[in-house]
Parts: sequence; structure tokens; C-alpha cells
Amino acid sequence: MSLIYTLRDIEKFFLTEPLTQDQCLLTDYEIEECKRRYCHALPHEWFAEDSRLHTAFRWFMDLMWALEWNERRVPFPFLANDPLTFAFIREAYWFTLSALRKRPWPQEREAAGLIETFLADTDLLRAKDASRLRKTFLSLRRNSLKMQ
Repeated sequence: MSLIYTLRDIEKFFLTEPLTQDQCLLTDYEIEECKRRYCHALPHEWFAEDSRLHTAFRWFMDLMWALEWNERRVPFPFLANDPLTFAFIREAYWFTLSALRKRPWPQEREAAGLIETFLADTDLLRAKDASRLRKTFLSLRRNSLKMQ
């Protein structure tokens, strides 16, 4: 799974409007650098062990991996056909953008509830993965709310 291809698929299948530069998780420069240097081109703060940014980045990558290899064996782009999964993936992207780039998260309160509920109730992901992702998400949210 490649971060660049995952982001491309999210924009293509799960976001209803083309992204502005402020709404992109990676800049055009970072995308080009990632093609040449892989993860070494990403912000170093995303890899600082035990940091909130590392945890948020790891959460997003783990979530995308789990969705790519989901229990129903539905190809990632086809997950957009289910309205709840469509909304979940869209909001997971906005949450990650907010956590990593400190961008506004539209409808944050409702969207956080959607993510939490989806991870608690889904049969799309292995139960162990969904539980771990939910716990990490809740921890990131708690820390985010403390910082406000």
C-alpha cells in the first residue's frame, strides 16, 4: 500500500470536491519527493516515536491498510458504494489532516462520533484491528481536546 496511491483514491472516490492545497495531506513537492525518496520525504515530526503526530500518522496508515485488506474483500474504491463507509473514510481523512497539518475539521463533533461508532460496530475490519484503531482514535481525540 502506497500513501500516494491511497490519498489519490481517497480524493477520487471519497471526497466530493477536488481538494484545495490547504486540504491536501501532502504538498505537490512532498508527493514528488515521496515518489523518489519514499517516506524519507515526509515531515520528520510524523516519525518522532511517542509523539502525537507519529501516532496520528500511524493510525491513518494502519486504518488504510486494514481497509485495503478488509474482511469482506471489497476493493478499496468500491467501499465508496456503502454510504456509511464512504462517510467514515472521508471523515478519517479530515481527522488525519486536522491532526497532522492542524487544518480545520468540518463538523468535527459529529464526525468524531461517526468514526468512533463505525470502529465500534463494523464488520468490515477484523475485530482486533477495529478495537485498536478505535482506542487510538479516542486517545488522539482526548489529547486534542486537552490542547484546545
